[in-house]
Amino acid sequence: MNIENIETTPGVKHRGIYYRERNIHLISNFRGLDSILKEPMPDRELTLAYIPTASTCYDYPNKFLGPEKKWLNKKSEQGRIKYFEYDITEKTADEIYEKLKHVDIMFFTGGNAPHLLQVLQDNESTPAIKQLVKEGVWYLGKSASAILAGLDIKPRGYLLGSKTTRELTDTKGLALVNAYPFPHADNPKFLCRRWQGKTGHELLDEMDKNLPTIHLLDKIK
Repeated sequence: MNIENIETTPGVKHRGIYYRERNIHLISNFRGLDSILKEPMPDRELTLAYIPTASTCYDYPNKFLGPEKKWLNKKSEQGRIKYFEYDITEKTADEIYEKLKHVDIMFFTGGNAPHLLQVLQDNESTPAIKQLVKEGVWYLGKSASAILAGLDIKPRGYLLGSKTTRELTDTKGLALVNAYPFPHADNPKFLCRRWQGKTGHELLDEMDKNLPTIHLLDKIK
């Protein structure tokens, strides 16, 4: 993808620890989790599907999932959230839709954006996810899953490397938001990494000049 040739409105669309648009809620890391419970979420026990698929390509998924599960267990003890874990790998689109159509929130975790996109392509479940969102289920996307909510996972989705088992010729995201979410936009650890000869700092600057970019912050001091 040549980001200079995409016909979109350039400039930073948003900068903050979370981004909310309709029933789409995007965060960079676990520090943003409490923000999903702010209004307009109903003040009752919410049913949440915890979807760790983006992390399953790693040998140590708890690197991504540990703080999330701690938060979920705490909210469960408080009676705020009732959750179950549901990996969508090798599930059919119909199975996914039937399993998730009655939940309040689909929580897609952090991990690897290219891997998650490959899973969605392999089981052809993108239309099902988009239909669930259309029907009112909240999409909570953290890090890699926040990237996937945008128009395309390039270039940000590859900065951490790809964990796919085949080349992705189609890198379009879910297009739940008309922009390009960029998690960890204040984190030097990620911004110093390179992809195709450019650092994260350089990529973010290039995106800001050419694309509507959502800066999702880790709040690094």
